[in-house]
Amino acid sequence: MFPPKLIQISYNRKTVHLTNLHNITGIPFESMVFFDNEYGNIRDVKKLGVKCVYTPDGMSRDHWDKTMEMFD
Repeated sequence: MFPPKLIQISYNRKTVHLTNLHNITGIPFESMVFFDNEYGNIRDVKKLGVKCVYTPDGMSRDHWDKTMEMFD
């Protein structure tokens, strides 16, 4: 089980941030999801094996619902 108060704020590249989260929690990259409005971040993080959702106009319920289908 991961720490109950896991808060991570990072100003590094998104790949560094998600790698740190992976190392702290032990959650496999394939079980993670990453939402971002910058396609460059999506492209980089996807290389880790993380499920990525491009949200150019911000997060929406539709984005969330489609993402949940990725985990079925």
